Amino acid sequence: MAKQLSNDMIDNIMKEHRREVEDRNILAPSDNNGENSLDVEVYFPDNEHSIEEGYCSWSGLVNLLRINSDKPEVVRFIADMME
Repeated sequence: MAKQLSNDMIDNIMKEHRREVEDRNILAPSDNNGENSLDVEVYFPDNEHSIEEGYCSWSGLVNLLRINSDKPEVVRFIADMME
């Protein structure tokens, strides 16, 4: 019989995963129902470009780039945060 994980155990696993992603700042391959995708989180610090502070997913990055495509300084900031 498989052991059921408690909510605390799941929270700890998720926190550890987030720390690993933060430490390595990597793009990791992910399985998305057979589709190729990237599982990525990019942290944006407080900034002057009206981008909300916090973590942003891959789809969030795409959205930010589309919204700010006419603002080279914002696109450059986003690129810097992705490095």
